[in-house]
Amino acid sequence: MKILISIGTRPELIKLYPLVIELKKYKKIKTIICFTGQHDILIKKILKDFKLKPNYRLNCKNDFGNLNILTSKLYFGLDKVLKKEKPDLVIVQGDTTSALVSSVAAFHNKIKIAHVEAGLRSNHLEEPFPEEFNRLVISKIANLNFAPTKNAVNNLLNENIDKKTIYLTGNTVVDALNIFKKKKYFKKIKKTFILVTCHRRENYSYYQNLIKNIKLTASKVKDIQIRILCHPGILNFRNNKKKIQELSKFSSIKIYQSLTYFEILNLIANCKFIITDSGGIQEEAPSFKKFVYVIRNYTERVEGSKKGISKLISIKNNQVYREIIKNYKKKNLFDKKKFNPYGNGKAAKFISKILKKI
Repeated sequence: MKILISIGTRPELIKLYPLVIELKKYKKIKTIICFTGQHDILIKKILKDFKLKPNYRLNCKNDFGNLNILTSKLYFGLDKVLKKEKPDLVIVQGDTTSALVSSVAAFHNKIKIAHVEAGLRSNHLEEPFPEEFNRLVISKIANLNFAPTKNAVNNLLNENIDKKTIYLTGNTVVDALNIFKKKKYFKKIKKTFILVTCHRRENYSYYQNLIKNIKLTASKVKDIQIRILCHPGILNFRNNKKKIQELSKFSSIKIYQSLTYFEILNLIANCKFIITDSGGIQEEAPSFKKFVYVIRNYTERVEGSKKGISKLISIKNNQVYREIIKNYKKKNLFDKKKFNPYGNGKAAKFISKILKKI
């Protein structure tokens, strides 16, 4: 059996890495890794850290953020690879443009599709954009749907996806964290700080309001330390970069523009709580017993809010500032007795066993 794993972004690589490890244990399965190039700079470092060499590296980088240009490049590059390799199955992860195009390209070539992290839904087509659309389309054509949670399973069933194609697996990101924890990448940071990240397209226009909230916090309360992770997309949008640089005058604020995945995990492990619109961090934070404020209108990861380990807040007003002021002195926002609702660290093994049987 020949399996092609399509990887386009850093989160995809992180979440598919445990599955790559498991599949390579089976001699009867030939695993081919295709890196699409959607995330170029972000993924180079992590490929090196993971000691992973793709069989194919496509040049589909999209410097202008135009989804149609990216999509056309991906179709052209992936079709060539699929026609050359003729895999029995294409594995995609999540809801990126790379995942969407890989799925449709495989469908056009009559190749079966396995979708890892299937069934996540915000039920709002433009939030997140374009991810909600991408995952809806993938679910319609996937032959195997590996859903991370019961809620994701129910979403698929409600859309009349064939029950026989759906498997409750947990999320492979928890598997990845367990691998990295054993390697002892984490070091204690003495200062108490709040971690802030923001990169969703629907939040680009509101990023300056987030900066205002952080600036207000830093000017009002001197003993709050804030660490900000900046995504290339945010930096390149309008004059966000100039606004971010204005925060540098505050000694209590540190800004990071380029960190390795392990360095990001170290910040998650050591922070007091997190303010983010990242889906991956919502899944990773519970493994470190960290509370998450989700700066979005809707989230497809509803398990966190149901468990009381995350909360939706607005980026459009002063709610970020109010939540920081209200909670930065509290000892535990996260109930230590609660566990990560997104997986038990055995998802990759379970998925690989299913693929082996097939």
